[in-house]
Amino acid sequence: SYLKRGNRLRSLGQAAMPPGLAVAGERSIQRMKLTLQEGDLLVLTSDGADADATARCIQEHHGGTLGDLAAGIVAAASAGDDITAVTMRLKKAVA
Repeated sequence: SYLKRGNRLRSLGQAAMPPGLAVAGERSIQRMKLTLQEGDLLVLTSDGADADATARCIQEHHGGTLGDLAAGIVAAASAGDDITAVTMRLKKAVA
């Protein structure tokens, strides 16, 4: 998982199973508290993602759609691996 704020990329931890899936007997949950800001980009990936390729895709993402970013991360995954990529950008709430 990654947080990109401006041009700075921060790793938030290791890849995990896609949301909603669990390995039998696995009870380890990593919790983290973040203070997010408008414009922050969050990227969550499953364990099939290549960390270096994912970081490179995020750093090179400048203005394309978040769907394009997720597709690039999936395409960069090692052949034969299953992968899930979730991308989201924090926008200012409109009243």
